[in-house]
Amino acid sequence: MEIGSLESAKRKNIEVFCCYARKDQQLLLELKTHLTPLVREGLITLWADVNIDAGMEWEKEIHRHLSTAHIILLLISPDFMASDYCYSVEMQRAMERHERGEACVIPIILRPVSWQRTPFGKLQVLPADASPIISGKWHYQDEAFYTVVEGIRDAVEARKAEEERQRKAEEQAHKVAEQERLRKAKEEEERTLAMEKEMLHGIRTAHLRKTGEQLYKIEEYASSTKADPTSSKLPVRQSTQKNSLAVSVKIKALNLFTSVITVLLILFDFIGPGIALGFVLPPGQATTAYSVILLVLGLLAFVIIISAGSGKDRIFPAVAVLVFGLISVLGFVGWSIAPYIFSFIHNWFFLHTLGAISVILAAVLLNFFLFLILALTSKN
Repeated sequence: MEIGSLESAKRKNIEVFCCYARKDQQLLLELKTHLTPLVREGLITLWADVNIDAGMEWEKEIHRHLSTAHIILLLISPDFMASDYCYSVEMQRAMERHERGEACVIPIILRPVSWQRTPFGKLQVLPADASPIISGKWHYQDEAFYTVVEGIRDAVEARKAEEERQRKAEEQAHKVAEQERLRKAKEEEERTLAMEKEMLHGIRTAHLRKTGEQLYKIEEYASSTKADPTSSKLPVRQSTQKNSLAVSVKIKALNLFTSVITVLLILFDFIGPGIALGFVLPPGQATTAYSVILLVLGLLAFVIIISAGSGKDRIFPAVAVLVFGLISVLGFVGWSIAPYIFSFIHNWFFLHTLGAISVILAAVLLNFFLFLILALTSKN
């Protein structure tokens, strides 16, 4: 249940407080009797000090009900005006609440008395024409009390109407406040969404700008190299061709080197024994020295090739040189033992010619391997 509904349930009945003098108690009871229909209709709850039970502190109870009552009835009589408690305490407290709009004070003239210049003299009194209930105007007192009760009924209904108006005003204010809160919450949500959207737009723009710069760099590089920027095979192929060209140049240089060495060995074979080694070593040992020299040169060429190029580009030339060295060694070993095998031949020129032919054959085999490797390398 809402707060407004709870308040409405609590204030369904209007509390009416009766302020009177002790000598007017009989008139108070008559008034309560005439107000019974309003009580049964659920319009009011009536309270006076006659409702205080035994053992309760009467002054605290009077003060509590006087502070919470919606309508306060002042039963005016000479005794009421003469009572310090009724006039100075209860009436003053009731008028204070009336001035603040917390309660409605209704003076009821029970008996004739001068009341016009009192604090409540400015208020509308009952009966309506200010005729006291105990007076010669009324043929019956019931007629006077009826007039008073109808006046109280009008005041109660006016009070209820005011409370209903205030309740509706509070509900309307609460509704407006809730709508304002929802509107501000919606505006805040829209503002947050707009900020998030702007941030995402900024991030997307920055990403596109960065991507555009990268594409521009790729296109610039492609235009400078005149190559397809999306292909990664062309630079690798160019690098491979450059390596193959370098290896081919090295192989050609090595081919020239081995050819020169071969020619020198052939010349040395014919003039060496007589000029260099012939004075120190016999022909058999001289040829052995030749084979050792050629093997050393072959190993040197093997080391040079194995340190050049990369991968298979340096494997085949190295193997070729190694094969050349083995063939040369076999040739010169055969040349060394030729005099012993062909001992019946005493022609020194023929033997050396046979050795020279073996050297030439080894050189031809070396050139063949080198040109083969060169062709394979150029093809790959």
